[in-house]
Order: sequence, then structure tokens, then C-alpha cells
Amino acid sequence: MSGRARPELLANGNMIWHGYVQDNTERVEIDSVLEKERARLKNTIEATNIGTWEWIIDSGELIINEIWASMLGYTLDDLIPFDVEKFKSLLHPDDLVRVEQTAYSHLEGVCPNYDLEFRLVHKEGHWVWIHARGRIIGFDEAGKPKSIYGTHLDISERKNTELELDKNRSMLDIFFSQSLTGFFFMLLDEPIDWENATDKDALVEYALDHHRITRINQAMLDQYSATEEMMLNATPRAMFLGNIDEGRSVWRQLFEQGKLQVETNETKMDGTPMIIEGDYICLYDDHGRITGHFGVQHDITERREMHNKLEEARLRAEQANQAKSRFLANMSHEIRTPLNGVIGFTDLLKRTKLDANQQLYVENANTAGIALLEIINNILDVSKIEAGKLDLDFAMHDLVEICEQVVDIVKYQASQKGLAIHLIIDPAVPRIAYIDATRVRQVLLNLIGNAVKFTEKGEVVLSIAFTPSATKNEGVYDISVKDTGIGINESQSNRLFKAFSQGDTSINRRYGGTGLGLLISDLLVKKMGSSIELKTSQGRGSTFSFSLNTKNMPGSLAIPAEPIPVKKVLLIDSSETQRGMLSSLFAH
Repeated sequence: MSGRARPELLANGNMIWHGYVQDNTERVEIDSVLEKERARLKNTIEATNIGTWEWIIDSGELIINEIWASMLGYTLDDLIPFDVEKFKSLLHPDDLVRVEQTAYSHLEGVCPNYDLEFRLVHKEGHWVWIHARGRIIGFDEAGKPKSIYGTHLDISERKNTELELDKNRSMLDIFFSQSLTGFFFMLLDEPIDWENATDKDALVEYALDHHRITRINQAMLDQYSATEEMMLNATPRAMFLGNIDEGRSVWRQLFEQGKLQVETNETKMDGTPMIIEGDYICLYDDHGRITGHFGVQHDITERREMHNKLEEARLRAEQANQAKSRFLANMSHEIRTPLNGVIGFTDLLKRTKLDANQQLYVENANTAGIALLEIINNILDVSKIEAGKLDLDFAMHDLVEICEQVVDIVKYQASQKGLAIHLIIDPAVPRIAYIDATRVRQVLLNLIGNAVKFTEKGEVVLSIAFTPSATKNEGVYDISVKDTGIGINESQSNRLFKAFSQGDTSINRRYGGTGLGLLISDLLVKKMGSSIELKTSQGRGSTFSFSLNTKNMPGSLAIPAEPIPVKKVLLIDSSETQRGMLSSLFAH
């Protein structure tokens, strides 16, 4: 309750009070509700981090809250008193005119609300994006607006994200339009649920007529010799004119796999056939249904034609090479038959009574015939290998014995030149290996023969080591021939394994030979599943090596591991190689 009263002095000296009493219950309740609403609004504004402002139009004063100021890095005390002119000083110059026009449009009643985005400068110098909303909240007696009340929301993070997306979208548009690779999007008129479909053939047929190009770049238009108007809304059926079955197959594979890399035969708009290499990936909606696909395409018609021409040329070259090899094989056989007769009869003639000159002539003829026969045999081997007519005869053979035989064959030639020749066999090497003994012997004779031929002093070493594999009774035999001869420089070594070629033309004049030996050896080793490797240094020697991955006979070690009742051995030898070999043997 509330009330007021005042006294009045009467003429007779008495005093009378005049007053009233009022029931304020309803007003107090209303004030309480309003206070609660103000508190709730204040809490809401603070919780949502929204800045508030009120523009008193006549005075130009702007009433702002603490959050409004904090958005720009200020406290409220830093900015007040605050007015429209101070606000304009914080605006980005490019936004000033737009903000003024929007405000006056609202004041004139053109726009029901004041609503726009602009930039204000932060205390630290960077720009803050603001989304401002407001509306007129009071009019004077003449009906003119008195004030506008509104809010500010910091949208910098969203705006920067949008700007980055716009930038990326712009870059993507440039890439899409300027790329030399064909890009396109195709969308279905209605999504299809491929995974749960019971009649997938029907869905493929639907896609052939309702899967349309919605976006395409210039590179792909060029592929089809088409304009954008011709290609937009084009369907698979139109793109696979005359080859619709291939179109069905491609679309089924794409829908089944979700992505596809494939070559297709298609037709340009002018009717010219072409071959397309494409990468495609399906697009899906939130329910897992296929809505379309994105594609990347290359016209590989010229490349495919070039490939086909090269393949045809390769086949013709192979056929010509095989014909040449067959011819050489036949000719070598025809020549070898009478040549064997010449060699045989000159050998018999050597044993008859001849004078000195006659003996010399016969021996020269016999030697020349043997050399010619070796060349013909080599040509025959090369021809057989190139024609695919040479078959290897694998069986269990004593590899150590073969190596010993090879060393024995060249030992006399090496001794004539004063060369030391060594055979180093790791004690762990199994003697019996599954090999073609004849061809392995031929390769070793060629390698060690060349080593002796091209070494003037020092030594030639034939080495064998063994590495067992995980499979029982199998492993790798590592075989190498090392010499201290003339060596080869890098440019010459590239010609070593070519027919009728040697590292240096002067070598042929000095040492003789056709250069077929290494070629044959390399071809034979390749047929055995390996290749000959070369390590060389000009003037210091060379090492030729190869490996044979094959089976062996258990319990056939080159040197049986039997104990020797000797604890110390003194080795005296001028050859470091010989000392190393003996040390290895005694250690075993």
C-alpha cells in the first residue's frame, strides 16, 4: 500500500488531514516481472556474446554495451562518449557508403529492418566482420524516428571461411575451365539405390537415358568436337552411339564398384571414332543413393594408334630377327658339315710325310679351319637362342668338378703367360647341383678364357660361394671370375654384350676374337634365370659374376667337415689369393 496526506489548520484552531491510500500490489508485481525480464535479457545477451547499441538520432549519440566494445578489443570506458562520427571512423572505407544507405533506407521506411554485414577496425589493426541488425523503436510527435535499437554479432570466423571457400571455388573454376584434361559432372534425374536394387539391369537402362551431363569443361568439349549446348544434358546413350552394349557394361561396372578406370570406344559429334581413357567416381546422397558421378577423360586415340604401330613394328622386327636366326642356323649347319671335312682331312694330312713348308701350310689351314668352326658354332648358338630353339638340359651334376675341369683346360695357356690361376671354393658349397653342365661349362670356359687372354701379368681367380634359401636343398650359387688384366672403361663396357663387338677396336687387332663369346654367355645365363654382372677398372682388372638359383643334393659339401688333428699351420706363399684360400680351407 502507499498514500499521501497534508494537514489543514482550521479557524477554531483545530487541524484536519487530507490524503489518500492506494493499493500498489499489481504495480509492484508488474515492476518485479519487468526487472526479471531485464535481467533475463541481460543474461541472454551476455551468454550469446551479442553487442547492443542504440542510436539517438537527434543527438547522434550511440549507446553501446561492454560486449560491443570488446569485439573491437576495447573496454566500454575506452569508447564512451560514443557517437555516429566515432562509429564512422571505425568503418572500413569500402563499407561506409553501403552502411549509410542501409540506415537511411530504414529511416525512410523503405526497408523494414536495418540488416547488413560490414567491417570495423580492431584496436590491434585488423578488420572484424560484423553482422548488424536493428529497427526503429520510437517516434516523436511529428512521426519522425527518435532512435534505433540493434545488435552486433562478430562473424569474422564464418566470413573468413566463406572468403576462403570462395577463393578455393574460384581456383577450382579456373582449373576446371583452363585444364587440358577433360572434366565433367553427370547427375541422375532421380537418385538410385543400387545396393538394395533387385533389378539392376533396369537401373542401368534408366541411367542410359536419365544420367545427364550438367557441367563440362572446354577440354572435354574439344575431345568430342562439340559445343557446350550440344553436350549439356547429353546422356550415355548419346555418347555410345553404335556401341551401346559397351555403355551398359561401363555403367554397370561404375555403379558396382563406385569408381572406375577404363578405356572406351566412343564417337565424336562429327561421327569420328575415338578411344577415351577415363577415371570416374560416383556421387552419393546422405542415404547412400547414387546421384551421379564425376569424370576425368583423356582422348588417347593417337597414343593408342602409335602404340599399335610400335607393337606391329616390334612384331615385324621379331619375325625378321627370327627369320635371320633361322637362316643363320641353317647356313651354319650347311657350312659346318664340309668344314668338318676340311679340318679332318688337314689333320690327317699333318700326320703324313711333308717337308717343312708343307707342314706349316697344313697346320695353318687346320688352325684356321678350327677357328672358323668355333665362329660358326658361336653363330649357331646365338641363332638358336634368339630363335628360341636352344633348350637347356638340367640334371644333377658335380659343379665343383666342372670348375676344376675348366681350370685344367686353361691352366696351360695361363702358365705360358706366367699367370697364376686359382680355384676358390667355399667349403659350404654343395658339389652336386641341378644345372645344365654343358652350358655352365661353356659359360665358365668363355669367362675364364677371356680373363687369361686379356691378362698379361698377375692372376685369374674362379670363385664359388653358396647361400642356402628357405626351401630345403635349394640355394644360390654365386660364381665369379676375377682377373688383374687390362680392365675396361665405362663407355667400352656398354658394348661388351653385343654381337661382334669388343670394348675397344684396338683389342680386336691385338687379341683377336669375334666378341660373340660374352654375348652367348650372357644369353645362356639369362636362360638360366640370371645375368652376368661386370665390375671393372681400366688397368686394374675385371670381375665377371653371375648367380644360379637351383636345387642341390644334400650331404654333398665341396669339402667334408671332418676334424683335422692340427692346431697351428704356417702358410708361406707369395700369392695373397692363395694364402686366403688356404686359410679358409684350414679354418673349415
